Parts: sequence; structure tokens; C-alpha cells
Amino acid sequence: MDITITKYNCICNLGRNIDEVYENAILGNNNKFSLRNDIIKGKTLCVGEIEDNNINISNPDYDIKCNRLLIECYEPLKEYIDSLIKRYGNKRIGVVVATTNTGVEEYQYSKNKTQSEIGNSALFLKEFLGLKGYAAGVSTACTSGIKSFSIAEHLIKSNLSDAVIVAGTDMLSKVPLFGFTSLEVLSDEKTIPLSKNRKGINIG
Repeated sequence: MDITITKYNCICNLGRNIDEVYENAILGNNNKFSLRNDIIKGKTLCVGEIEDNNINISNPDYDIKCNRLLIECYEPLKEYIDSLIKRYGNKRIGVVVATTNTGVEEYQYSKNKTQSEIGNSALFLKEFLGLKGYAAGVSTACTSGIKSFSIAEHLIKSNLSDAVIVAGTDMLSKVPLFGFTSLEVLSDEKTIPLSKNRKGINIG
């Protein structure tokens, strides 16, 4: 059985779509980072931030930045995803979404515990697309993305789905920033991979 990735898109601090991200990456444009000293007391962090698009999500359970980014990322793929739904039906398309902590930042203020659940974005995307099949969130730290593709492959090979929408969504959050700070691997400058002068990594 031949399983392939057929369409994709991306949003990160390098751009709001895959073409912008690619162009900035190829040009070596590393000006898309911010210095923040308001997250961890006494620490300056160099981070990749994405401005919120402020897309309206009426259901407060799903009204988090991670899901607004999903909608923005979906828009260029809408026509293709609609064709998949028409071809396979809404019960035969799965959804797997990788994340670190979904809406845990928003939960601090909203106190809506649903926003911080790992499966929030997967359930949101399933409802947003009108799908009725399998949906799950995956949070296995740095392996979340590849694990999501592994699950998608398993769903198709097991004949539980004919197609799977795989996504990954996160926002800049204190949880991983504090975690990586405790490991002493974050740089307070723009990272310079493979250099003997490197100081650490940047989180986005």
C-alpha cells in the first residue's frame, strides 16, 4: 500500500504560509525572532513568536490560539480537503494533531479546563471540518509530529481511515520554556547551529 503526504502548509515565525517560510529559510533570514525578558525572571530568551490572527471561534471550549492558527493554515488547503471529504465521506477521514500543551496558557485566565486538554485541537478540527471519524491529540514531546504521522499510517493500513489530516499546533508557552531553561539549552541570542560558538537553541 502506497501512503503519501499529498498536500501541506506551514505557519511559524518565518512566515504565514509554506512559501514565505521556505523563502526566509533559504535566504537565511533569522530576523524573525524576539528577545523576551518578561517570561522567566532574570532570563533573556530569544524566541520565535507568531502574532495571533484573531480569527473568531464562537465555541469558548475551542477559542485558543492553537486552533486559530489551524484555521489559518487550513485555508489554502480548503479546496483539496473538501475534495477528500467528497471522495471518501466524512466518516472515513481521520484527524491527528500533535501539540505540546494546546491552550494551557489561555486556561490560566479563562479557567476553562477543556482548553488545556491535549485532544482539544484534534476535536476542534474534526468539528470544524464536519468529520465523523477518528480524532486524537498526540503529545510526546519532541516526537509528537513524527508520532502523529505514524498513527495516521496505522489508521490507513488498518482500514480505519481512507485519508488522515495530520496537523501540529503550538503557541509560545511557559511550560516548555521553563523546561528547556532548566536543561540549560536555551540561547539568549539567535541560534547558530553547528558552530563552535553556539550557545543553545531558540524555541518558537
